[in-house]
Amino acid sequence: MRRPALAIAALCLALSSCAGFYYRRPTDEGEALIAQPLAEPDRALGAAEYGRLAARSSAAIEAERRRLELAEASWRLGARAFLPSVELGASSDERIAEYGPDSFSKGLSLSVTQPLWDGGRAAAARAAERAELGLARAELGRMEREAAEAAVEAYRAAASARARLLIRREAYAAAAAERETLAAELRLGLATAMELADADIGLAEAELEILSAELALDEAEAALAEAAGVAVAPASYEPPDPDRAAVALGPGDDEALKAAAQARSPELRALRYELARRKAEAKAAAFAWLPTASLKASLLLSGREYPLTKASWSVGLSLDFSGPLLGASIGVAGGGERPGGSTARTGASIRPLPDASAPLASGRAELALRLAEDALAAASGRAARAAVSAASAYRNALRGLDAARRSLGLAEARRELVALRLGLGQARRSELIRAGLELAARELALVDAAAAILAGERALERLLDLEAGALAVFVKEKLCEYRGAPEGRGGREP
Repeated sequence: MRRPALAIAALCLALSSCAGFYYRRPTDEGEALIAQPLAEPDRALGAAEYGRLAARSSAAIEAERRRLELAEASWRLGARAFLPSVELGASSDERIAEYGPDSFSKGLSLSVTQPLWDGGRAAAARAAERAELGLARAELGRMEREAAEAAVEAYRAAASARARLLIRREAYAAAAAERETLAAELRLGLATAMELADADIGLAEAELEILSAELALDEAEAALAEAAGVAVAPASYEPPDPDRAAVALGPGDDEALKAAAQARSPELRALRYELARRKAEAKAAAFAWLPTASLKASLLLSGREYPLTKASWSVGLSLDFSGPLLGASIGVAGGGERPGGSTARTGASIRPLPDASAPLASGRAELALRLAEDALAAASGRAARAAVSAASAYRNALRGLDAARRSLGLAEARRELVALRLGLGQARRSELIRAGLELAARELALVDAAAAILAGERALERLLDLEAGALAVFVKEKLCEYRGAPEGRGGREP
C-alpha cells in the first residue's frame, strides 16, 4: 500500500510543478504594477516636478514602457531573418518483409538555407515594424504628457486656490478689525446701527467666500494628490507671481513659433511615423511581383549501422515568381554521392492566377499613403495656426495683467482716500470696509491674471513639447534656430 501512495504523491508533485509553467503568482514587478504605493512628495517640488512625478508613478505608463522595451528587443532579434537557417535531422527506417529480405537504414542530415533576394520584402517589413515602434513611442509620450499635464493643471489650480484663500482671509481679518472699531463708535454715538448692519452683511458675505475658497482648495489638493500619485498635498506652493518676468514674444516671432511647432509637435511626430509606415507598406506592395531567390545546401549520411558509410550532398538554387496572374517556381540543384557518384536535378512549376487581388492591395496601399500625407499636411497647418493663436492669447494675457495692476493701484488709492476722508470726518467707516473688500477683489483679479499668464505659457509649451516653465529658456536659446525656416517645415522624417 505504501508504494502506490508514494507513486500518487510523486505524480501530484510533478503535475503541480508543470502547472508552474502556466501560472505564476504576480509577485515583485507584477504586484508593484497592480498596487503601487503612494509616494511621499518633496515639499519643494514645483509644477514641472509634479508633472514628472505623475508620469513616473503611473502604473499604466510603466506597463506600456515595459511592453515597448519588449517590442523593441523583438524587433532587434528580427534581423535573424537575413541570416541562414540551419536544420539538423535524424531518421531510422526499418522494413520487415514477409517475402524477401528485410532492410534497415539510419540517416543523419544537415541543411542550410540562405535567402539571397526577397524583393525587399523583409526590409520593408522591418521598416514597417520600426514605424510601428515609433508610433508606440509616440503613444507612450502622449500618455506621459497627459499624466504630467493633469498634475501641472492640478498643481496650479491648487496654488491659485491657496493664494485666493490667503487674500480673502487677510481681507476678512482687516474688515473684522474695522467692524470692531465701528461697534465701538456705535456705542459712543459716532456711528449708526445701519452702518454696523451693512458691515455685518459684508463680513458675512466675505465669510461665505472664505468657505467657498477653502472648499475649492480642498478639491484642488485632492485632485493634485490623485494626479501625481502622492499621499498628501504639499504644504506650500509656488503661487502665481504677477511680478514674474514675462517671456519676450513679439509679433515678429510668430513665424519662428510656427516652424518650431511644426518641428516639435507631438501630434505631427506621430503622424510622421504613420507616414513612414504607410510608405514602407506601399513600397512592399509595389514590388511584390519581384522574384525571390534562395540557396540551399544539404548533407546526408546514411547506412545500415553506425558508423554510417554512405554520404550525399547537394547545392541548389531556387527562384520563385509571384505575380497577380501567374506564379512560377524554378529550381536547379547539383551534388554528389560517396562512394563515387553525382546528381543533378531541375524542376519547374506554374501557378495560374495565384493572387488576382494583388493589384488592388497595391492600390489600397497607395491610397493609404496619400491619406497619411494629407493628414500630415492638415495637422501641420493646424499646428502653425495654433502656435500663432497661442502667442496672441499670451500677449493678450500680458495686457490683461497690466490692466489688473492698474485696477489694483486705483483700488489702493481709493482705499487710502476713503481712510483720509474718514479721518477728516467726511466718510463713514462702513465705506472703508467696502473699500477694503473691493481692494481684495482687485487682488484676486491680479492673481487670476497671473494664472492666465501661466496658462498662456503652458499652451505654447504643449505645442512645443516642453515641460512646465521651460518656455522662457526655449525662446531665449532655441527659438533662433527656427527663424528663417520655410513655412510647413515638418522636421526630419523618422
